[in-house]
Amino acid sequence: IRGGHFHKLNGEAFFIIEGSLELTVKKDNLEEKYNFGKDDMFLIHEFVNHEFRFITDTILVSMYDNGVELDNGTKDIFKI
Repeated sequence: IRGGHFHKLNGEAFFIIEGSLELTVKKDNLEEKYNFGKDDMFLIHEFVNHEFRFITDTILVSMYDNGVELDNGTKDIFKI
């Protein structure tokens, strides 16, 4: 399991090269789960908490709008 956080300044897109995962997203007391696998691509918007449960060994690429490491030395990563 990885994640369990959200970003205030970044939308985040993912492309799965190999493997599979279950994505749990939470916002405003609503929770949804999705399954993704090889060649799937998806976007998580700002302020949406996200967590991955890897079903198989997975290689993925993550892309941010602005990057999580900010100029002031902090990170755009927030836990609920």
